[in-house]
Order: sequence, then structure tokens, then C-alpha cells
Amino acid sequence: MPLKLAIVGAGPSAFYVAGRLLQLVGKAAGPALAGPAAAPLSPDDVRIHIYERLCAPYGLVRYGVAPDHPEVKNCTHKFDITASDPRVRFFGHVRVGGSTVVTPSASARACQRLDTSTSSSKTSAAPSAALPLPLPALFPHYTHLVFATGAPTPRTHPLLPSAPGVCVPALDIVRWYTGHPEAWGGRCGHALLMSAAAPPARTAASAASSDVSLRVLTAVPDTVRPIPPNTRHVSLIGHGNVSLDVARLLLTPPSRLASLSLPPPVLDTLTALWETIPPANLGEDARARVELALEETRLDGETGRAVGTGRYERVATDLVVTSLGYEGDAAMFEDAAVPWYDMSLGRMRTQNAGGRVMTPDGAVVPRVYASGWAGRGAEGVLAGTLVDANDVAAAIVEDSAEGGNEGGLLARGEEVQLEDVGREGEA
Repeated sequence: MPLKLAIVGAGPSAFYVAGRLLQLVGKAAGPALAGPAAAPLSPDDVRIHIYERLCAPYGLVRYGVAPDHPEVKNCTHKFDITASDPRVRFFGHVRVGGSTVVTPSASARACQRLDTSTSSSKTSAAPSAALPLPLPALFPHYTHLVFATGAPTPRTHPLLPSAPGVCVPALDIVRWYTGHPEAWGGRCGHALLMSAAAPPARTAASAASSDVSLRVLTAVPDTVRPIPPNTRHVSLIGHGNVSLDVARLLLTPPSRLASLSLPPPVLDTLTALWETIPPANLGEDARARVELALEETRLDGETGRAVGTGRYERVATDLVVTSLGYEGDAAMFEDAAVPWYDMSLGRMRTQNAGGRVMTPDGAVVPRVYASGWAGRGAEGVLAGTLVDANDVAAAIVEDSAEGGNEGGLLARGEEVQLEDVGREGEA
């Protein structure tokens, strides 16, 4: 029975799921598995389509890793192998879900794909807005659906509203120094505009073969930098990995920054801060932009929680950076009327094992899954994401083997078309 999988999101979790599923059904990209875990599927009956709102794949590995930790990106070599499989297609610059209604004419508009060609005659700047695709539009064309959308929404403090130049989430700074398109006016690098009703996809491997976005940013005016000029004192709220990455980068001297993979405008900004403000004088400027009130807390013996003491310390600072955790994208489900996202959890509602999505009353949604942070929340590192993805891939195989191809919103195997029309090179 054909298995046609749509994966929403193109970060590590998405490619771990795709790679593991190909292994389970027997694939040259990895050894086929034998024994009870082996899938009763023909390798030729599997197709995987990966949708991503950005032009380039690999998510946080591409746009979230601190520039002084390049070894974390080594996993992309495995992703490249998965992406090179002809049964895996990558659709970049497509936003799935949300409240935007797509008209038939809009659906037939040109779709954008990343092009790493050096020929300027074949490329042009991609528009900032991704092509909107309603979530329900996927249901009739796929037998299985995986959400690997991560947790892209930073949590905010109720007393610290976001204010550019005064209080910003750490994610803004991370996206700025990693060249994330949303931090640079939506620019995706070079994109080839393809006129086709069905988007002709570029493989993720070719999209990742060169850091196009970084090259293009050399010509982009730095008009949206989250760190204002003459910043002398930064207050970080939160002490997780993201907060420490930001602190470490701000404290790295220019002599070391120059050796890192940073967009030139970012390097210029960070270097200027060091040139005008000697490290010994950080925090000593009386011209701070804002005063931050910090309340001392104590541990409540009965509840085990921190409670305020009423004693405050006031800190003069130029910029407040909050790093308080992250949540999923609830807006994705606005146009689908499906109760799969739990606002109280800040993520999708799933079973503990296999990432099967559940309704509020605990019923399993047939053939719909959430992997990685989309299903378990923003915690853990890549190793945990790999474990989650393996569980999801196994659940897909198990559900297919048990005849779980019936019921729910998605198509049955006999209803889907494995070969796509309008592929690149076809009339």
C-alpha cells in the first residue's frame, strides 16, 4: 500500500524522521532493517515531501547554532544523504497553515526554490512572504502527516513587553547573527522563480550546499539589528543555552569574531561595540537607557517555589534580553479547525511514545504525528530529537502494518498519486 508522507518543517527532526523511515523500508541511503521492525512496504511505494516556510532547510542547525560551535552542524551530512533520495522532495518558502486564505490564482502563483547557481541571470531576490498553503489542503494528498515545526515562538515576561532597542527576545539576536531571513527583511538569498501550479522542488541537499543567505547579506543594509549602537550594558534574563550563547558572543573579542562565520554587518556591529567601549567599562555608563528592577526571592518551604521578598535591586542597563523558553506555532492551526495544539502546554498534544497526535479527550488522530520540540516542547538537544524521530518513524511503519490506513482526515493509500505532475524538466 503506498505511503505518502508530508512533513511540515525542515529542521533536524524532519530529516531524522525521513531518514529513519527510509531505513525502515529499505533504502540505499542506509541499511535496511530486518526482523519485527521491518516495514511491510515496498521501497518504491514511499514518497516524502518536506514543507518549509524558509527557503533553506535544516532549521535550528542552520539558523540557531552559535558560530563558535560549528561542530554541531556536522549532522547535516546525514541530512544531505536523505535529501538526495529521489523520493524525498523539499518545498521551500511555503508556509503551511495560518489564517491566510489562498485563492486559486494565488495557489497557481510562482513558487520559490533556493538556487545555488552563481549565474545572476538565473536568479533574483525572493519576495519576503512565503507562499501560503492551508493545512487542510494537504489532507487529500497524503496518507501520513508529521509536524516537525519546532518551537519558534519565544516566551515573554508579562512585565517586560518587547520593545526594539530596549527589551528584545534572545531569539532576535540569534537570528540576527546566524543570518536568519526573518531578521534581515525576509531575504532568503537567491531564489529562482518557477511558474507552475505544482511547485517544482529543489532537493534540500542542493539548497544546503552553499551558504547563499550569508553571501547575500553582505549587500543588505543593517537596519534591523537588535543591539543598538553604543550599547554598554546588557542584562540577560534566563540562563539556558540560548542565553549563554548570546552572552558568550557579546564577550568574544573582535580578534576571535573575525574567524567565525558571521554576516559582515553583524561582525561590524560587534566589533564597533568593542572599539568604542573597553570591556573594563561595561556597565559603568550613567547614560543607561532603562532601569531594571530585580526582586530578591526566597524558597517557600511548603510549595517549593520561589516567592518574592519585597526587596529590590535596581540595575541601570541599555538593553534587556529575555531567554525564557519557547513554544510552538499555534497560529498554524487557525485555518484547519483541528484541536491538535494545546495552548496550556505550548505544543501539540501527543502520546508519550511514537508522537501520535491526540485530541483533547485523549483519542489518537489517525496517521498524524508530531516529532521533536513540536511534540514534546522546547527541551533537550539533538540526541533527544533523534530518539523522538526514530519513535515517530517506527510508529508510522507500525500503523501502516496494522492497517492503520483508514479513518481520519488523511487520504487512504489507494487514493494518493505517488508520482507528481509538473516536476522540473517536464512540459
